[in-house]
Amino acid sequence: MRMNPIKRREQILATGLKFCEQNHYLTLTGNAIADKLGVRPSLTWHYFGDLKNFRRQILKEAIKRQNLTIIAQMMVKRDRALAKAPPELLQKAIEKIGEPYGVRN
Repeated sequence: MRMNPIKRREQILATGLKFCEQNHYLTLTGNAIADKLGVRPSLTWHYFGDLKNFRRQILKEAIKRQNLTIIAQMMVKRDRALAKAPPELLQKAIEKIGEPYGVRN
């Protein structure tokens, strides 16, 4: 039985978010997500177009969910899409970057 398209898109996005939390968003690929879901990589591109757009959607969702791990990864990369993030969220992500090094404000 086929999954509802809205639920499938949400499933792919949630899997991408989890992948980026556990790895790094720059290592995200359609094959990695497809392997996790047991589907073909083309299904990811059906819903998100291409890898660049998929990563952009993950960032938007990370900002929405206040996922500091992914936001911090993108800050290090200096992703321009972070301009849409609230300044206080960026500050929290900066603090998260310093945690492994014992840096505290």
